[in-house]
Order: sequence, then structure tokens, then C-alpha cells
Amino acid sequence: MICIKYLSTLILALSCFTCLSAADRPVYQEDFEGPKPLGEWTGGGGEVGGKGTVKVVTGNAHSGRKSAAWQYDFTNIKPQGCVYTRCRLMQPLMKKPQRLAVWILGDNSGRAMQFRIQDATGRVWQHDLCKIDWTGWRRIEGVFSPQAYAWGGKPTKDGQFVYPLTFIEFMISGDKPGDFKNKGTIYLDDLEFLETAKDAETF
Repeated sequence: MICIKYLSTLILALSCFTCLSAADRPVYQEDFEGPKPLGEWTGGGGEVGGKGTVKVVTGNAHSGRKSAAWQYDFTNIKPQGCVYTRCRLMQPLMKKPQRLAVWILGDNSGRAMQFRIQDATGRVWQHDLCKIDWTGWRRIEGVFSPQAYAWGGKPTKDGQFVYPLTFIEFMISGDKPGDFKNKGTIYLDDLEFLETAKDAETF
């Protein structure tokens, strides 16, 4: 009887663990290890300034051998809005992801980083992600919030997302070129989109 009791407890515990693991399983992930990245990553600049390039490189990774090197350049620009560099993916996301997690090799530039997602109506949400105020690898998480700054598409009455979502891009702001590092490189690795909700990092 004792063995059966312990066995039942173990089965229950394993069932709970399986449920939690399944709920936190990524709906999409990118580790840059394949012959080609899972998505087509591209660089670019903002509406009125900023230069960015993205390429997969070997030898500077959080895990495995490869990561995405994102070079940004804000030299010789005037302080104004819509100055940024982009690391664009345009990746459709299955199910209903609630947040993303990504490992970033920071350069302590002090610049702000954001990301954008789009819902099924074409409405775009821009979210603050972090301030790049560290060196070395760090795991950063960002929550998908319908309360974030948004435009375009067809807003719903309740203001919520219309699924499925599409991840558009990461961004580094460059509207204050005199205050922060104007040129540099950060690296991205082990990007995941997760269905479980969690508080975002604030800065």
C-alpha cells in the first residue's frame, strides 16, 4: 500500500511537471545554428536616420557556435524622432505567445531597445524591451501588452490582440546621438516566443 501511495504521488507530480513544461514550450525559437536562420533577418534604419546591418556569425555565441551580429550606426545624424536601427524578422507566430526571451551580448552603449509585433488586422504594437547598460551575455524578456503604443490596423473594442501575431523586429533607438554610444555591435542568440505570461523587465 505504501509503495502504491508513493507511486500515485510521483505520477501526479510528473503530470504537473509535464503540463507546466508544455505550457512554457516555445511556439517559435531561433538559435542561428542551421545552415540558414529559421527566419530571414534583415537590418535597416528608421524613417529619418540610423543604419543597421544583421548577419549570422560564428564564434561569438551564447550557446552553440553561431549568433546574430547586429551593427548599429548613428554617427552624423541630428537629434529627432524616428531615428533607429532595425533587426527585422517578420515571423508569423503560431498559437498565442505572451512574451519573448532573448540572450543579448551587450556593449554598454546605454541605448534603449524595443520590439514590434503586428496582429492579424495589421495593427502594430511597439514595446520597450531594455536599456543596453551592460556587457556580456544577459537574458532579457519582454511581455506582449495590448496597452503598449500602437497604430494602424483595425483596433478592437476591447483593445486586445487579434491572433495570430507576427513578430516584426527589434529596434535600437538613436534619437539622442550626443548622449550615448553612436556606433557599435550587439549580438542576439537563443530567441524564444513563449505562451506563458510573465512580468517584463523595467528600466
